[in-house]
Amino acid sequence: EAPVSAVPAAVPQASPSHSRSAEGPANRAEVHHLLGQTLTGRIKRFKDSWGFITSDAFEGDLFVHRKSNPDSGPLGTGDPVSFEVAQDGNQSGSHAVNVVVLKDEVSSLVGQVVTGWVKSFKGDWGLLNSNRFDGDVFCGMKGNKHLAPGSLLQGTSVEFEIAMDDKGKLQAVKVKLVPGGPTPSALPVQMATVSPVMGPIGFGAQKPEALVGRRVEGAVRKFMGDWGFVNSNAFQGDLFVHKGSNPMMIDLHPGDAVLFDITLQSSGKCHATNVQAMGAGLASLVGHRIVGKMRSFDGNWGFATSARFAGDIFVGLKNNPQLTTLSKGDTIEFTVARTSSNKSQTGFEAAQVQASGNGLPFLGSMIAGNAARSRSPPRRGSGAMPMSRTSSRSGRSPLAVVGSSLTGTVRSFRGDWGFVISPSFDGDLFVGTKSNTHLGQPLAANDQISFQVSAGAGGKPEAVDVQVMGSDSGFAEGLS
Repeated sequence: EAPVSAVPAAVPQASPSHSRSAEGPANRAEVHHLLGQTLTGRIKRFKDSWGFITSDAFEGDLFVHRKSNPDSGPLGTGDPVSFEVAQDGNQSGSHAVNVVVLKDEVSSLVGQVVTGWVKSFKGDWGLLNSNRFDGDVFCGMKGNKHLAPGSLLQGTSVEFEIAMDDKGKLQAVKVKLVPGGPTPSALPVQMATVSPVMGPIGFGAQKPEALVGRRVEGAVRKFMGDWGFVNSNAFQGDLFVHKGSNPMMIDLHPGDAVLFDITLQSSGKCHATNVQAMGAGLASLVGHRIVGKMRSFDGNWGFATSARFAGDIFVGLKNNPQLTTLSKGDTIEFTVARTSSNKSQTGFEAAQVQASGNGLPFLGSMIAGNAARSRSPPRRGSGAMPMSRTSSRSGRSPLAVVGSSLTGTVRSFRGDWGFVISPSFDGDLFVGTKSNTHLGQPLAANDQISFQVSAGAGGKPEAVDVQVMGSDSGFAEGLS
């Protein structure tokens, strides 16, 4: 099938002379199957009022125009962005809307070139802002002698490099004016968007009521049936979410990253509306157990989607001999794995696939089942060495996933050792403080953790590089 045009009907096609740059000609993305999804990517290039976005979720370049993104502010080559895939007016192609530049700590951007605008300037110094970071960066004429006096007017779009001065303070150097940038009236209103991975969730400085009308980033803490709770670094506590207020919302699972509006109900309480899942990159999910749905299936292979990641993932029967066939719309559970299959456009595929209704346990029941059949650790001083319960099926043994980064739950912990269970293997896995000296405090039963499976002394598997993600005694119940 030929690639779909990625230029909206309201925007004229770029002339051939504008379709090339140092990166080469644009390769228009085939993204019709991703319509309505919120993805992440980078600005491949942006000139005047249009450009292209690339993403790990698809091949090729997706067209982006300022007319479709009036509130995005300055965009620059290399900027990391989140965006939604929308259909052109003539339904012949796709383009990017709701483009938001993702923020970083400004100190992490030293040496990088960013796009922004002049917040204020008086005499021979001023302050610059950018969508790439919060706060201001100092800009002085002394460090930018190439600039003409009076050229940095408030609201002017600029490109600059972030550097350290001789006193260790941040400053903007190599400042250049960006022609065709947005006027000061078109500069963005700063949203309360805080990445859900930038610290403890649900410990923001404000209550949700102070952010009514704002769109924020967060994560699903718990979801059962038609309702659940989301939280965010932007506010304190949890926020109620219900499918009744989000009729277009896809199925959510604990840990899903989401974008949502904070809305005040008639009862005076806040809830989350216009909820959209924000997919992560597949590379960060290798070894993780994911729930998704089959987008398509033809003969021996197809593609699945999930709220846990952007785009889709290849599913083949060749590496899943336990399956006989799949159908479009089937709910499946699988482990994300790397692949060299030429049918996978992303370099990843779904392994250990279980289809709904095939008699095999899904995520929630597997956790509960493991907890029920696993042994408690022997009493201290009994002389018994801690042993983990492994599966007789070698393909589901912890030994089969040595080297993988996984998530799971602490089944039990006493003194300085215990056991971990995970949907990625049968039985349980030994975990000890001796191999995790970085932990500030002992683990506890029901702790949700991420970890790497390593071959310990004598070749026995154990959990290392353990990081506590949270604790919830109702974790298994929340996933069922």
